[in-house]
Amino acid sequence: MPKKKLSLQLLWIVLAAGTLALSGCGGGGGGSSSSLADGTYRNTVSGNYATEYNYQSMLSSINPLSLNDYGYTGDGVRVAVVDSGIDSSHSEFDGKTILGYDFAGSASGYAADENGHGTHVASIIAGERDGTGMRGVAYDASLYSYKVDNDGDSSLEGLSTDTQIADVFNRHVTDNIQISNNSWGGSSRITSATESSLRSSFPETISALRAAQNNGTLLVFAAGNSGALQPNYFGGMPLKITELADEWLVVTAVDSNLKETAYTDRCGDAWAFCVTAPGGGDSSSTDGILAAEPSGTYTRKSGTSMATPHVAGLAAALMEKFPSLTAAQIATRIKNSASYSGLTTYDGYTESTASVSYMRSVFGHGLVNATAAASQIGSLIYPKNGEIEGGHNIDLNKISMSAGLPKNIQKQIQNTDFAVFDSFDGARFFVSGEKIFETNNQTFHLPSYKKKITSSATYQTENRSNFYDDGITSNQPDISMHFASDESQKIVTNELFWNEKSNLFNTPSIFSKQKSNGIYFNGTILNIDNLSFNMQPFLNYSDSDNNIGGGGISVNAELANKLSLSLGFGAEKQSLDNGFGSSSRTIGNYQNVEFGLQANLSPSNRGFFRFTQGTIDDVSPTVQSFGLQGAELTGWTVGFENKSDYGKLAFGLSKPTELSGGKVSILAPNGRTKAGDIYYKEMAFAINEETAYQTFLSYKYEGDNLDISVNLTNDRYKQDRFGEIRLDISYQF
Repeated sequence: MPKKKLSLQLLWIVLAAGTLALSGCGGGGGGSSSSLADGTYRNTVSGNYATEYNYQSMLSSINPLSLNDYGYTGDGVRVAVVDSGIDSSHSEFDGKTILGYDFAGSASGYAADENGHGTHVASIIAGERDGTGMRGVAYDASLYSYKVDNDGDSSLEGLSTDTQIADVFNRHVTDNIQISNNSWGGSSRITSATESSLRSSFPETISALRAAQNNGTLLVFAAGNSGALQPNYFGGMPLKITELADEWLVVTAVDSNLKETAYTDRCGDAWAFCVTAPGGGDSSSTDGILAAEPSGTYTRKSGTSMATPHVAGLAAALMEKFPSLTAAQIATRIKNSASYSGLTTYDGYTESTASVSYMRSVFGHGLVNATAAASQIGSLIYPKNGEIEGGHNIDLNKISMSAGLPKNIQKQIQNTDFAVFDSFDGARFFVSGEKIFETNNQTFHLPSYKKKITSSATYQTENRSNFYDDGITSNQPDISMHFASDESQKIVTNELFWNEKSNLFNTPSIFSKQKSNGIYFNGTILNIDNLSFNMQPFLNYSDSDNNIGGGGISVNAELANKLSLSLGFGAEKQSLDNGFGSSSRTIGNYQNVEFGLQANLSPSNRGFFRFTQGTIDDVSPTVQSFGLQGAELTGWTVGFENKSDYGKLAFGLSKPTELSGGKVSILAPNGRTKAGDIYYKEMAFAINEETAYQTFLSYKYEGDNLDISVNLTNDRYKQDRFGEIRLDISYQF
């Protein structure tokens, strides 16, 4: 009976060079993070900038530095301030070109502010980071002044009729406004209005609001300053006009102690689209929000008017960080990341002493938090087949890189930032490759063109027919033809050394498990005196869908049973495991050349040498697999063997067959459109592999019923190890 494998790897002992320690827990990926900093860090509050930042004492309560310090400052995001105008000459707007429109027909135009309210609000959003005065939440945002106050009396002449209000929001579409700050509202509560009354009173306004939203505008409204239980009917309008709810936020206010102010209207029934932000205390002169006022000065003001631009500024910074997210998704992220932590109601209740429903009625989703809004909410996904859904969750485990990628390539990949996407809303984050990919210690072995045919029922079946004539003289060829079905297996790095050296052409294969069928010819073409030549051509094909196959030829020469020389060439296509995880693909036009030399020094001693080199024609990357361009693969083994009655002992040097030239490329995800489509960019890494080798000391015993093989190797790549011992046992029963 054939020998059966008890265990391909019965025992694997790792000999550590230093103190043993469990330095990791499982094979998990990057894991959840409280903050994913994927920009270039700089301290934006050093020196005079700290004084400027601290003047706006409540700014820190929403944690904007987690965005600002990494370069997310609203740059390029268009924010409309529907208000009394903006004094563009104020130093807080130096370097900004403020565009806009005067809807009130004032004498001074949109770039002036007779009231001061609009200037104050605008500076909270985008006041300059210049080391003086104060600074805005998104200080690089582009401001649009939509002036609706004619003479500074707060009567808002530009919002007097349904048509006038509609004109303002239709202008949002014209200017492609991304965020609209509306620190104004009506005197009535939203709960006193009905859907029909609103639709009949403001048909044009509702249409214009929806048009702006459809064009990508997030609308941010103040709840109101009446100390009421419900927001005003403009701020709370989506409660009745439900199609407006997704791209809408209404804002209520807390003071510097995060306590509900006396003046603020509560979220009430509109809590589903309501959040909280710092608006200044009840005593505005001492505890108000410090911000710009016309004529280059500063003043403190309190109100939900001041809370609203904090949220608008946060939204602007988030839109810069997450350009693929829609206005609705930005609003959802702000709401989902808000919290009741630290908040106190005016009547003294906190998160721990009040019901959730009560806290909602006061604060909506809670105090906005830039750090939480800028961080992952769901799991981080590396897309698969262009989709986030069904992609690889790197918070659970990493992706194993392709077997055989050179170690320097694996290091390059792990040191490169890649885009991943939050399963919550598809928000893009950049994380280092080491959080996504784990190294693969399998070596990229060349597939041999000479196929090893055995009778092992475990891996192969064989039908053999021999064609020869007993009467043929010794100088005529002995010819055999083999029909074989071979189910190939993936081979790990430390495949038995004996296969590496004793069969000069039998190289372990990295190619994925597949069943192939072949025809193999063996023929002795010359056998005279002490010299013989043997030729072994073959053809094989796969019954897989990839139609994989190849062919080759080898010639062996043997002189006086002392010196054996082998030379051959092969070409084939195979299914290459070069994708992420378990995926495989077909590669084209693979060629390899092999050379072997064996010197029998005595009946019990021999030296051996084997060299192999292969090339792979250009293979382009896909979204799920690496590409190889100009790929070269080389490997060699040299050693000495002693044979005795007690077994075989061998030692020497071996360079595993690995990629040694060309480049590896990846189609890496780079971003996502607002429609949800992922787009990619090609990233290439040059193969510049250092000469690597393994020293080996191997012993093999072959008995009638029992085979034992022990191999000790020292892998130069594994700096933290001096060796590995592998024990393999086969037995017959």
